[in-house]
Amino acid sequence: MPTLNEVDPICQGLIEYAHLQGRFFDLLQETTLWVETAGGYLQSLEQRISLITLAVSDMGRAATFYEALGWTQVETQDGIVAFDLISQTLGLYLKEALAQELGFSVDALGSGAILLSHNVRTKDEVTLILDKAASAGGHILNPAKDVFWGGHHGHFQDPDGHIWEIAHNPFSTLGADGSFQWNGADA
Repeated sequence: MPTLNEVDPICQGLIEYAHLQGRFFDLLQETTLWVETAGGYLQSLEQRISLITLAVSDMGRAATFYEALGWTQVETQDGIVAFDLISQTLGLYLKEALAQELGFSVDALGSGAILLSHNVRTKDEVTLILDKAASAGGHILNPAKDVFWGGHHGHFQDPDGHIWEIAHNPFSTLGADGSFQWNGADA
């Protein structure tokens, strides 16, 4: 098995090639890469997301918004706010700091078209959470409604413009701990 020093130039070359071809994630799935870690060797990119970081313009306002939704901050370094979720963490980071870290201008960060979804156990919970988001300073984009595929959902924007979907999907039941899988937590 190759060492980390032997794999690193290969990884860099594959990433450069994949970006040119517009196939970064496809190439990662088609290629077997072994990377040396403290716990042994890791094959390729594991199918999970560990941290979702939202770039925010006002850390205090953003933290207060998510706390008003019922989330609890965990202890972090200065300049970062974090909320542990089931299997992930949602982080808040100043937009200016993120731009500087990436070597971009703030304007170059833009606003990515991403939808953060939070599934709930019952149809009634959708409206309850949308109401809570509105009370905390969020902007309701779509009130709760039935959807053509058999579910029920609504959307809101947090104070920094990040879009959230609150959904009840009767075909993707949540686990006892709230965990979500596309075909249901018990599948």
